[in-house]
Amino acid sequence: MSTLQPVLLFLFLHVLVADDISHLHNEGSIEYDKYSRAVNKLGPRNRYRNNRKKQTTSSTAADEEYYVTQCGYDNVQQPDGPSVQVLGVSLQFPGATLVAAKLLHLLVRFMPRTLYLKIVEKNTVGIFPTIQLPANLFTDFTDNMPSICGGRCGIQRQGGEEVDCDQWCTTPDYPYQSLKYSINYLWAYGNFSRLFVVETNVICLGFNPSGSENLLIREFGFMMMARILDNQTVTDIRDAYTSAVGNATWETMKNEYEYFIVGTLAWFNGVGSTNTLKGMACLNIFGNNGIRLCSDEFGQRQFIKQKDLKLYNILNYVYNNKREYVNADTSICEW
Repeated sequence: MSTLQPVLLFLFLHVLVADDISHLHNEGSIEYDKYSRAVNKLGPRNRYRNNRKKQTTSSTAADEEYYVTQCGYDNVQQPDGPSVQVLGVSLQFPGATLVAAKLLHLLVRFMPRTLYLKIVEKNTVGIFPTIQLPANLFTDFTDNMPSICGGRCGIQRQGGEEVDCDQWCTTPDYPYQSLKYSINYLWAYGNFSRLFVVETNVICLGFNPSGSENLLIREFGFMMMARILDNQTVTDIRDAYTSAVGNATWETMKNEYEYFIVGTLAWFNGVGSTNTLKGMACLNIFGNNGIRLCSDEFGQRQFIKQKDLKLYNILNYVYNNKREYVNADTSICEW
């Protein structure tokens, strides 16, 4: 077998799964048998148990575990102090968990200690492959997820019994889908106790249905607003969003959650060169003179400050602890 054949086989499976998910999403209908066989693999499940003992997967899959602090990251042992677990399960690309751990460290290292400790208490990160889904890999989901919940939310009937499928669905505030949407159609989501991201996006091999975005940065922003920030800060975000809408500061966004997510992506430069982030990514916007509106991370943040001071102050508090002079040195792919 040539060295090219395994690559072509993976790409074929990669596109096949993506096509199935895209079809189900666009048509709004569920082909349960096909979905269960091709994607969810409802047979015996290889799960990572809560005691963190790794199970053997296969010769081509890998489990990886890192611990992230505001000072760094480690995969040898859990630090004595508070840390956030980054866990990759059944990965096809060993090393993706390390990349995610590096990025998570850059996202948390300058934030207020109180917010970081809330993340430690409430959240972990999970990296999963395109050929599997988190519901089959992580014990964050209830064991033996009913097959009827493979693409539905709310109360469903199976075998004469009612099943509440909402525990496998996004919150109503998730800005990228309908009011509630099955997580099995999303390649990243941050409103659960574990923030999930598909490995190919983390290592920048593409597979990003929502556009040229770093999904870990995107869902980290959503997780912060949905689970970490206090009521006053969330109120401040809503107030800033209302003002921005009234002043037509940015292009139309669905709600205050998307507003904060877009701000987070811009703050950490988490998008590709063609994504303008509703007019917020000045690094990707050219003026009439053909020159970019800003040229670096500091300029990006100053652009937000000039256009939307309320949002800037919130982002500067949440991610920089009001120290506007420190840079995260992040981007969509390299850091």
